[in-house]
Amino acid sequence: MSSFILSMDIGSSSVKIALFDLNGKVIHFKEKAYKSLPEQDPYIWWKSIKDIINDFKKHKEFNEIGAIGVTGQTRGQIFLDKKGNPLRKAILWLDKRATKEAKELNNLIPSKKRKSIWGYVPKIDPSFPLSRLVWIKRNEPDILKKTYKVLQPKDFINYMLTNRWGTDLEGGLGWFNIKEKKVNLDFLKELNIPHDIIPTPY
Repeated sequence: MSSFILSMDIGSSSVKIALFDLNGKVIHFKEKAYKSLPEQDPYIWWKSIKDIINDFKKHKEFNEIGAIGVTGQTRGQIFLDKKGNPLRKAILWLDKRATKEAKELNNLIPSKKRKSIWGYVPKIDPSFPLSRLVWIKRNEPDILKKTYKVLQPKDFINYMLTNRWGTDLEGGLGWFNIKEKKVNLDFLKELNIPHDIIPTPY
């Protein structure tokens, strides 16, 4: 019988994993910390998860897990090759390298157009996913050429667990037309960024 839910949170300074019963009570909880940096090796998150899971396996409830949920920090990008290997360290939300690109996109995409596509007017800052893609294109073109998919931290963990590519609409803000739930081909074409590196939204 499946009586428990395993929940993972991929943060910029730690991984937290909790085992809940079906009433929402925490049965087991463990956190593994690491240094919070603008860039991180994605395998740090994966190793932390495996270490915690190995500890959870000692508990009898582990054999009765019916579902796994993965959440975590947004506005982070991992550039992966076709085999799912990271091509560079992940760029996380606190990194400010795309400041120039963010300013350019703010001018390129007026507020009215943003609202028509996303339903509100998001602030385009250095962590905005589209800003990061433009920065990579300009400064690390070889990485972009080798990129098969670009994922967020939680998407990378989902890929490691399921071998499936995917992301959510909010985390890929700027990549997607939220109303139509599809890739913003016009934006990407205008910026000369290949649209096929964007994973299918859930």
